[in-house]
Amino acid sequence: MPRTKKQNADIKELSIEKIRDAGLKLFATKGLAATSIVDISELAGISTGLMYHYYKSKEDLYAELVKSAVTSANAAVLEVAEMPLSPMEKTTLLAKNMLESIEKYEMTAYFFVLMPQVFLNKLIPKKVKPFLKEVLLPKEIVKKIIIAGQQTGEIVKGNPDALSVFFFSSFTGLCTYKLMMGKQFILPSVEMVTAMLLNKSYK
Repeated sequence: MPRTKKQNADIKELSIEKIRDAGLKLFATKGLAATSIVDISELAGISTGLMYHYYKSKEDLYAELVKSAVTSANAAVLEVAEMPLSPMEKTTLLAKNMLESIEKYEMTAYFFVLMPQVFLNKLIPKKVKPFLKEVLLPKEIVKKIIIAGQQTGEIVKGNPDALSVFFFSSFTGLCTYKLMMGKQFILPSVEMVTAMLLNKSYK
């Protein structure tokens, strides 16, 4: 009995998800240059032919993953920034959301580890370069939250650029250690992550 359109669509979606997950893991741990189409198809558990059916090259997959990471990160941070919350509440919610994502979704850690490599790689495909302009946008949004919080006394004094970099580098470091330590990794609490930013004396 032939498959229905929905069944075919579900199979396609599952195959693409497997390819994306495999590609992300390999790009984050081996880099673009050292990763081959065969590597990706083997880890995804699909044929190389099917891999090429969905992606003409590993560069196409790489570009899609970078675009997805940048777009989702920017949207998530912007959503919190636009909420009618205080700077302290926004900072706490951002930290909470990111920690929950790291804890619940395996791919989050790989995305955090991949992005610095993308930004520093001088040989990235041309189709990826336009997205580099947006990689640091979340940092700039958090910088504005920090400045607003410093004005109200909710955020500690200090260079807002340095504080926003500290905020995001904390999550990159946590994701790196999660991949390094595996099951031994213990995720810190929201209070631990925000301790260096929030003014404890604020009332």
